[in-house]
Amino acid sequence: MKKYFTLFLVLGLTNTFLIAQSFTTIPTDTIVATLANSTSAQYKMKQVNNTGGVLSLDIEVVKNTIPAGWDGMVCLQGICLGYIPAVGFTASQADLNANDTGYVRLTADPMTVGGGGELRIYVFDVNFPLDGDTLTWIINPAPTSVNEVNSNLSANISPNPSKDIVAIISESKMISIKIYSLKGELVHSIDGINSKELKVNVKQFPLGIYLVRIEGESNNFNSQKLIVQ
Repeated sequence: MKKYFTLFLVLGLTNTFLIAQSFTTIPTDTIVATLANSTSAQYKMKQVNNTGGVLSLDIEVVKNTIPAGWDGMVCLQGICLGYIPAVGFTASQADLNANDTGYVRLTADPMTVGGGGELRIYVFDVNFPLDGDTLTWIINPAPTSVNEVNSNLSANISPNPSKDIVAIISESKMISIKIYSLKGELVHSIDGINSKELKVNVKQFPLGIYLVRIEGESNNFNSQKLIVQ
């Protein structure tokens, strides 16, 4: 009896291993992005067919906290929806032949609503529903303007303009700083500072104007323009 049980266990594990090879998600199954208001961006994740034959993939939305006022859509191999679907929505990709690549793509635009949200979509082999991967998009809000300033936290950046090292000095302890491009892209972030002073090397930054968001205790913050020359 013990011999049969061992054989069954080995076969089961082998079968699970083989099933898990149906497709590979590239370049990643999780995208974390920063998106400014009234800015549209596309985020694609691809599924590479590893079976050597025809692969049928379905999707199911398992989480959606994207604000209702956002514009956007989800597209996948063979179909493009005109919206971001709610939890429970299901659909099928077009069949993938050997060595074909499918995809799921989120297009999002916060419009003037702003905020952030998360979308999770489970992609799975129709013939083996447990063989799947949960794709996750986490969209964080970006400052809406380089002129955005909140005086709840008094802070100073110098020298400004700068070519290399800038000192950020605050009247109270800083928790984190985030540096954004004018497109709303997060280019540098430091967390867990817990200090009133911090030095940042901006020498490797492309020349231009950036927005530095300084976050302090009690949710206070200050946003200032930084010029790198």
